[in-house]
Amino acid sequence: MALTPVPIRVLHGDSQATNVMVIPDPLRYMMVIDWGSAGWGDAAEDFACVPLRAVPFMLQGHPDLTAFDDDNSAEARILWRHLQLGLLTLPRAAVPGRSWSERPLAMLFEIFRFFLAEPGERWADLAP
Repeated sequence: MALTPVPIRVLHGDSQATNVMVIPDPLRYMMVIDWGSAGWGDAAEDFACVPLRAVPFMLQGHPDLTAFDDDNSAEARILWRHLQLGLLTLPRAAVPGRSWSERPLAMLFEIFRFFLAEPGERWADLAP
């Protein structure tokens, strides 16, 4: 399922909390910034730079931006990308002062923590 061919979409390439601008009072979304890593690819890749526990919340609001309509493999592709990045960067260890996804061991532990919390029906078949 993780290798299912999907339509190519515009990607931010570095989706993380530091690249989202909000107004604090009243709290509301303004814009996504820092498009320096933008490109084309699978929309699931834009979920790789955040903890896996944040992904279900992002997916709730994401269909307005990039449709995952009738996409039964989105969760598998997102999990696959998290595993790829964690294992690929594991030999070099953490990079202090960088984004969350620059901490490979934490990223891999986050996957286990995510599934220990029973993340929901759409993720159940992907659990280790």
